Amino acid sequence: MAAGYPPGMTTCPMCAESVADGAERCLHCGEALGRPAGTSRAPGGLTYDVMQDKVGLVPNLRVKDNLVQAIVTVVALVLGVAIGTVFGGAEGALAGALGGLVVGGLGSGVVLMIIGLVRR
Repeated sequence: MAAGYPPGMTTCPMCAESVADGAERCLHCGEALGRPAGTSRAPGGLTYDVMQDKVGLVPNLRVKDNLVQAIVTVVALVLGVAIGTVFGGAEGALAGALGGLVVGGLGSGVVLMIIGLVRR
């Protein structure tokens, strides 16, 4: 049990969130738990995480990262629809929605790459 945590809880070495003792994965960041420091959780697992954090453009398995990506994309979509509606009515709203999705997808990727660089 980690100091300062309720009984049955410990801290994730990757994101420092509290997790249940004996958990195989952190519910917050997806990090594999219960293994000695410095060892890979599976062949290629650490390489995959480094690739995701440094380069992006591969599916992300961390819950928090997926939530960040969803929020950034939805905000960009709503802003795109609002701006499109103001400048072009219904057709502008459709164009704004498409633009918002593109900007949101690219923007969320950039945000996640920055988070990944800071995380490591």
